[in-house]
Amino acid sequence: MATIYYGAYTVLQEDDGNWNNVANWYSNPGNPESKWSGTPGTRLNRLPLANDTIVIVGHVRSNVGTWSGRIISNQDPYYGKQGVLGDPNAVWTGNVSTDVYAAGTFTG
Repeated sequence: MATIYYGAYTVLQEDDGNWNNVANWYSNPGNPESKWSGTPGTRLNRLPLANDTIVIVGHVRSNVGTWSGRIISNQDPYYGKQGVLGDPNAVWTGNVSTDVYAAGTFTG
């Protein structure tokens, strides 16, 4: 089980909101020191696995489908970048811990 990140505090490229785009997934979120000079996150080079813990840093807008597993929505303590679970067609099951805007159907 790994903790992985959808989006990063300092991205290599802006995420496109697509859950199934490998370029949106990171193994660490980078350093949020500043939007322009922080250390970029490290690309994960894969999609999430069923036993991963996902920390949402970016804005998820599409193609989640059904996800079962642990999801945490995170906020950058320095600049307020907040993860958003925004795919209205998603079905989220399992342990979902978030205090931000969330769309879709939730269980757990």
